[in-house]
This record gives sequence, C-alpha cells and structure tokens, in this order.
Amino acid sequence: MKNLIKLAGAAAVVLASSQAYAQTASGDVIFNGSILNTCTISNINAGTLEAGTNNTVLSSRTNPANAGSATVSANSNAFDISVAAPTAFTTAPAGAAATFTADFTATGDTTQGTATSGPIDLNTGDTTVTVNMDATSSAGAFPTGAYSATVVLTCE
Repeated sequence: MKNLIKLAGAAAVVLASSQAYAQTASGDVIFNGSILNTCTISNINAGTLEAGTNNTVLSSRTNPANAGSATVSANSNAFDISVAAPTAFTTAPAGAAATFTADFTATGDTTQGTATSGPIDLNTGDTTVTVNMDATSSAGAFPTGAYSATVVLTCE
C-alpha cells in the first residue's frame, strides 16, 4: 500500500509538472487595405460663343450660344471642383485681344449656384457641371473670323 501511495503521489507530481510546462502561443493577424479616391470628368460637351452688342463681347450666354458641360464623378467627398478662364484665344484672327471670365453651376449630387472660379466642395456621386465663358474685347469690336478658347475644369 505504501508503494501504491508513492506511485499515486508520483503521478500527481507528473500531472502537476505537465501543467506547469504548458505553452502559450500568440500570432498577429494582419489586415491590409487601401483607399483610392477617384474623380473623373466625362461626357464633355463643348460650348458655343456668340457675339454680343457691337461685337465687343463673345459669350456662351448670348442667344443662340450654349454653355459647355461635363459630368464629374467622385467616389468620395475628398475633392473640389473649379474652373480657370482662358488667358488667350486658342484660335482667333490677328489682332483679337480679350479679357476672359468663366463661371460654372453644379447640379446632381453636388449643387452649386453660379461660382466664378471655385473651388467648391464636391460630394460623392455624379455632378453635372455647366460652364459659361465670356470674352470682352480689349480694343473695340472683335475682328471678323473664327474664335475658340478653352476653359479648364478641374477636379482635385
């Protein structure tokens, strides 16, 4: 019986010591991701210019001229939109000099009344931007001929 008690005691020591040596483990579970904020300008429609009174103004507002337009799409509200008026005609007769202005309105997921340049905050989604431009002659009436100018619409 004495030997049986010794064996039972030894077994208890073995069980106790195996619990004392139990190992723990840990591991890092890593999560990765990325965000790509995007803003695109599409469906660009050119505007037209028409001469105003005394041919001293060319404007997209003078009937039957038309404003230009574009669709601006953003997947976040991290962007602004703005326009920059031209500094010169890209096509014009010799001697045509002008001062330029441009403005825009926005409808859709972003709504903005007339803004002269911006920037204005752009909401997530699709926004139609309508762009107008005026060129005022620096020296009397504009000469006869073809004219073009570029207003830059920016989403940044």
